[in-house]
Amino acid sequence: MLSSDTALEGLMSRVLGDLLKEGIGLACPHHIVAFLASCPAPDTVTRMRSFIGTFKVLFRVIPGCSTLLIKLDDTIAGRESKATIQWTGGLRASF
Repeated sequence: MLSSDTALEGLMSRVLGDLLKEGIGLACPHHIVAFLASCPAPDTVTRMRSFIGTFKVLFRVIPGCSTLLIKLDDTIAGRESKATIQWTGGLRASF
């Protein structure tokens, strides 16, 4: 298993665990969006990939949600996994 897969699984486990611990049902997309919106901004490309992957997995049932992630995806495209994310106002707004 690749380390990025491990990071994604770890993030998904934490997100799903926290959602269940808080009593938030997975069937309620508004609660999931609110929870993910409260997550800290990822500081590395690896963490951003994990966040984006988690978002996409949790929202497979919502049409068009991947369009919300385009700017985040573009920011990390082709970059080294350990590279840090430079947060601009526009990028933060997309997050």
